[in-house]
Amino acid sequence: MTKIDAAVHDLLSLDLLLVTPATESVWQTRLRVRWERGEVWVVSKQGLVSLKRLRGSGQDQDDIRRLGRGGAVKVDMSPEAVTARLKRVSQLRRLAWPLARRPRGPDTFGTHPPSVA
Repeated sequence: MTKIDAAVHDLLSLDLLLVTPATESVWQTRLRVRWERGEVWVVSKQGLVSLKRLRGSGQDQDDIRRLGRGGAVKVDMSPEAVTARLKRVSQLRRLAWPLARRPRGPDTFGTHPPSVA
């Protein structure tokens, strides 16, 4: 789900979690994080790993390995740090948005990717 902030022309993507017996522990370990626009609930690192184990794709397995490197990863969850990270994501989205809206054609990988020599 995407929330559009019309005042600043920004998007905030939201993932919804259906709490079932398999995801109950994820729900119980969620964190409330303050940022410049208020508060938001996020899954904990342990919860994220649990969700990735449930899905089990190759990318999820890679992510689990990365999350596990170095033991307990310290993440600055101060409102300022969370706001800074969300702003970076927002900037990347704004940069990528025009690319996603470009017309697709043979020269833009829409139907015919370039040949590799």
